[in-house]
Amino acid sequence: LRLVRLQKDLPLLSGAELSAARRTLHSGWATLRQWEERMRDDILASAEVICSTLIGAGSESLCGRTFSLVVIDEATQATEPRASIALALARGRVVL
Repeated sequence: LRLVRLQKDLPLLSGAELSAARRTLHSGWATLRQWEERMRDDILASAEVICSTLIGAGSESLCGRTFSLVVIDEATQATEPRASIALALARGRVVL
C-alpha cells in the first residue's frame, strides 16, 4: 500500500525527493517480486497436482520442474509443438 501511495505522489515531487522516491519504489517493487516468486515456488513445490495449459507448461513458473505424470487432455486437438512443451516436463508416465 505504501508503494502505491508513493507512486501516486511522484508527480508532486521534485529534485532529491523525487530521486529518493524512485529508488524506494524500485527497491520496494523488486522486493515484492522476490516475495511473490518465493511464495509461488513454495506453493508449486508442495502441490500434489498442477494444472496448466500446454503453452502455460512452458512458463517461467514451471521452468526446471519435472513431473512423474503428465496428462494431456484432448490430445487429439493439440498440435505437436504445443504438446512437446508439456512432454518435455515428463520424467515418468505420459497419458494422452
